[in-house]
Amino acid sequence: MLPESLDFLDAVWRLAFGKKQAFLRPKNTTSIARLALPCTTREEFESHLSVLADTMKAIDIPDELLPVESRKRGRDQTFNRLRACLKKHLEKTEYEQIEPAIGTLADVNTVRDALQHSGAARELPNAFSRLGIPYPPEWGEAWNHIQTKVVEALGVIREKVYRYATEAPENGQE
Repeated sequence: MLPESLDFLDAVWRLAFGKKQAFLRPKNTTSIARLALPCTTREEFESHLSVLADTMKAIDIPDELLPVESRKRGRDQTFNRLRACLKKHLEKTEYEQIEPAIGTLADVNTVRDALQHSGAARELPNAFSRLGIPYPPEWGEAWNHIQTKVVEALGVIREKVYRYATEAPENGQE
């Protein structure tokens, strides 16, 4: 369901911000398809998280969708750019419901960093805990849980962006 959730969010994003404004600009689609595969080992888990992290880095938030003060930040600040964009365009109560969803995506990225970079390893138990995954994990169950959490987070974002796109006709762009 993860690739489908990304695809559906992309369609809603285009409805809200213009049909040429993709939510994701991945280098290839083969890697995204790998997100649907199960895993059983730590190595497979790390590989899947790397693909997911690369997919999240492919989120494309152009400067035009950001408040002026957020435009000077680097393009490698994916989650900060996503937060700034949605905070600018959504009503306060709608945005407040999205913030935990973006936090979930960031926590998944923290797990990936902590597994692959020794300097971040101390963050691993806390990141797993925030995601509701026991530590140490059973790798297959942990991946299933992460898939579910990411699909839920993308669903919250999709719902709020869809509401934004459809409630006021001037919001959606051609």
